[in-house]
Amino acid sequence: MKVKDLIRETQWLPGSSYVDGPLPIVSVFLPTFRRAKSGKFRKAIESVLSQTLTELELIIVDDASTDGSADIIAEFMEKDGRVSCLRHVVNIGLPAISEYEAYSKSRGRYIAFAFDDDEFFPDALEELYKHAQMTPDQVVYGSVGMRVRELGSGTEQFVHLGESISSHNINSWNCISNNAVLVPRFILDDIGLYDPHILMTRLCDWDLWRRISRKYILRYVDVCVGEVGGPATDDSLGKTYALDTWASEEQMRQERDWSLRPENFEEYDIFALPDSAAHCTAIAVREMAAAHGRTRENFDISSSLSRSDDNRKVLVLTGNHDACTSIYFDFLPDEWKSRVRVIRYPGGWPISEIAHASCIVFVRQLDPFFEWIAAAQKMQIPCYYFTDDNLTLLQENKEMNFFEDLSKKTLRNKLKDFSGVLTSTLELQEYFKEHLIHSNVDFFPPTFCDLKITTSKVVPVRDRLVIAFAGGSHRLSALRDVMLPAFLKYTESGKTIQLIVGGAGSDFSDEFKKHDFLELVTLPFELNWETALLQISRYSPDILIHAPSESANNKYKTTNVALSADVLDALLVVPDYMPYSDFKELNNAYVVSSPFSARSWLEVLEGLDFSKFSEMKKNNKKYCNEHFSGVLTCKVLASISKPTTFNGFTTVEGRLKLMSKSHGSHISIAGGDVIKDPQKLLESLEELARLRQAASRSKRLGFLSRKHDLWDNLMPQFAKLKEFSQQAKSGSSEIKLELSKSLHDVPYVEYSINFPAAIKSVLIAFATDGIQDGLVGIELVGATGSIVFNGVASLSGVDLSLPVEFVVDQAAVSLSADYRLRVFARTSHPVYMFELVKYRYAGLKRFPVYPFVEISTV
Repeated sequence: MKVKDLIRETQWLPGSSYVDGPLPIVSVFLPTFRRAKSGKFRKAIESVLSQTLTELELIIVDDASTDGSADIIAEFMEKDGRVSCLRHVVNIGLPAISEYEAYSKSRGRYIAFAFDDDEFFPDALEELYKHAQMTPDQVVYGSVGMRVRELGSGTEQFVHLGESISSHNINSWNCISNNAVLVPRFILDDIGLYDPHILMTRLCDWDLWRRISRKYILRYVDVCVGEVGGPATDDSLGKTYALDTWASEEQMRQERDWSLRPENFEEYDIFALPDSAAHCTAIAVREMAAAHGRTRENFDISSSLSRSDDNRKVLVLTGNHDACTSIYFDFLPDEWKSRVRVIRYPGGWPISEIAHASCIVFVRQLDPFFEWIAAAQKMQIPCYYFTDDNLTLLQENKEMNFFEDLSKKTLRNKLKDFSGVLTSTLELQEYFKEHLIHSNVDFFPPTFCDLKITTSKVVPVRDRLVIAFAGGSHRLSALRDVMLPAFLKYTESGKTIQLIVGGAGSDFSDEFKKHDFLELVTLPFELNWETALLQISRYSPDILIHAPSESANNKYKTTNVALSADVLDALLVVPDYMPYSDFKELNNAYVVSSPFSARSWLEVLEGLDFSKFSEMKKNNKKYCNEHFSGVLTCKVLASISKPTTFNGFTTVEGRLKLMSKSHGSHISIAGGDVIKDPQKLLESLEELARLRQAASRSKRLGFLSRKHDLWDNLMPQFAKLKEFSQQAKSGSSEIKLELSKSLHDVPYVEYSINFPAAIKSVLIAFATDGIQDGLVGIELVGATGSIVFNGVASLSGVDLSLPVEFVVDQAAVSLSADYRLRVFARTSHPVYMFELVKYRYAGLKRFPVYPFVEISTV
C-alpha cells in the first residue's frame, strides 16, 4: 500500500501567517493522536510557541483525534498565526507519514521534531540553532530528560538521554532523542525522511539518524532540550506497537534513501519487501499489517505477502562496533547485508535475541560473551569465532595486553565446541591450521559494497599537500618520530603540509604545532569507521599515509587501508612490508622502501607526481573491487548458516523455552543461600530500584530540595575510598555521595578519572538489595577508545561490606596514558555503586562528578 493512497483526503489548514508572514528559520512538526484530555498536547504546543527563537512555524498533524484535539488546535491557530494544521479524515497511525506531510508544507531552513507528549525548554531551539550555524553542513542534537515507566507500573523514573556518538556506533545503539535534533532542510532532501514502513513504526527516528550518519556528521552539543514523556505513558508507540528487532534491522540495512526523498515519498509502499527478505520477516510484516489494519478500514494489506522459506540470519556479537567489525559485516552485497545483524555487547540487548539466529559470530573476544556462548550451545546454534589480527602472537610477544588468555592452548580449549573460525587473511587461516587451533577455518576477507562518502573535492593547491593519517594509536609514534622529520624537510622548499590526524592526544598535538609550515588538524576519535572517514573527507586529502609499525602481526594484516584511500579518493602511501609490498607492481600506491627511515619518506614526498594520481587511484579502485567484492564472503556466510537454514517461529519458540529452563532456575543471595523460584523476588527488587530512583526526583523534572549525602555515614572499612575521593569532593557541600542508578539495566557507567602511575588495583564500593548473583566488573578505556584492561568479579564470591578489588595487570597500562573508567554489572537484579554527584540548574539536573573508588599503586 502506497503513502499516496493514505493521504489523499488529508485536509490542510494553514495559519494566518503562513502566506503573508515572514519565512521561519525552524519548522517544528507535531503529530498528535488523542492527547487532549491528558493535558500533554496543550503543554507540547505551548512549549513550542513560547520559544525564545520566535522565527518558527508549528505544523500540527492531527491523526483523526476525537477527544477535543481539534478545538485546542483551533484555539492556538486563532491566537498565533504561526500554527498550521494538517488533519486526517481517518486514522493512519504511522507517525512517519504525518512527518512527511508536515515536511511537504513546511518552509523553514531547519527542521525540528516533536511528539505530543514532549515539552521543549524555552531556549532549546535558539541554543540548537546557535550551534547549527557554526556547522551548517551537520546535524546537531542535544539531550533530554525522559520519563520512563514500565507498562502497568505506577512508578515513574527520570533518565537522561543524549551523548556524543564518538565512542559509540550509531548502527548498534541509539542515544539521540527525536525532539533533541535540529536538521538542515537540505539533508532531509538528500537522505530522505522517516521510513513509514510498518516494520519501522517504533524505530523510524533511529533509522533516520543511521542513514544521515553515512553521509553527514551528527554532532552532539551541550544543550538540554526538554522533557520526553512518551515512555511513561501506557499508550505510547513503544507500548502499543509490535516490534520485531530482527525484521526491523533487516529493513534498516536496505538502501532506501532515494525512495524516502520528499519527491518520491508518496510512491513508497509501506508493506513491500525486497525479494531477498527472510521468510520470518515477511510473516512479521503480514502480521503487523493485519494488526494495524484491523481497526482501520483504509488499509489494504493484500500486498504484504510471504516470500521464500529462506530464513538465514547471522548474528554478530562484538565488544566494540569499530572498523574491526564494520569492514567485514556492515558493507555486504545485497544478498546478505540485510541478513546480518551486529549487536554490541554490553549494549542493552537481551540474550534472547540469539533465538532467531542461524549462527552466531563472536568478534575477537570470547570471555565477555560466555553467557551468550553457553546459551547458543544450549540451543544448538552454531558458533564461530572471527579475528582480523593474530592476537595469540601479539600476546605471546607482549606487543598488546589483553584481559583474557588467547594462547594457542587456551584458544583450542575455548573453541573446541565452536563450529569454526573465520580469519581475515589467508596467512591467519594458515596459522590457525598449522597450530591445530581449530579444524574448520575459513578465509573471511573485508567486504566493500555500499559505503558511499561524498567528497567535496576542490582544485588542489600545488604549494600545499593535504595528508591524512590512517591507523590506530600504535602508529602515532612512527608518525611523530619517523615521518615528522620528513615533513619538516619537505616544507623547507616553500611548500606547506596540512596533516589530518584523528584520535591524537595533546602531547602529540603540541609537538606538531611547533612548526609554521605544518598545519595540524586533529579530529576526535571516532569508533564508527564511516564517521571517521566522513570527518577526514571534509578536508579533501591528496594522499592517505599508512604509518609503519614494528610488529610480528604485520604479515597477518589485511590491506583494507586501500578501501579507505578509495573512499576518500586519495592516493595511498604504504610501508614496504607485507601485506603491502605487492602494491609496487600493481601501481595502486606509493610504497616506501625503508619505512622506518625518515629519508625514505622524504624521497617519496619529493617524488610525488600529481599527473599520475588519477591512474594510480583508478588502479586502486580496481584492486578494491576485485579483492573486497564480497563474493567469497557471501559463500562463507551461506555455508556457516546452512545447517539451520529454516529458523521458523516454531524453532524460535523452542529455543526460547530452552533458554527459560536454563536461565533463572535459582539465584544466590548473601550468605550463600539459594532461592529456587526467584521471579517474585526479582520483581520486588526491580520495584525497589524504581522507588529509590523516584525518591530522588520531584514531580516535574527535578530532584528533592534535600539530597541524601552518605559521606558521613560510611563504615570504617571504606575510609581509604573516602580519603582517595576527598580531592574530588574538595570540601564542597554541593557534592554529595549517593548510590548510582542501577548498573544492571545499562551497558556501563563511565567516568573520567586521574589515574596515578603504576596502578596496582581499583577498589569500588558496590551495593545490592540482598541478592549476590552475577558479575560486576571494570574496564580501563584508552584515549582512542580501546579497552586496555578488563576485570570481572563474581558477586557470589565477594563481601560487599568491603570494597571490591580489581587487580590491574601492570603490563596492560601505560604510565603516561589518560584513561576512562567503566563500571558494569551483568546481573538480573539491581546493583549499585557509590558515586559523587552534583546538582545544577536549581537542582533540576544530576551530574555524576567522580566514582567513589580507591586507586592503589605498586
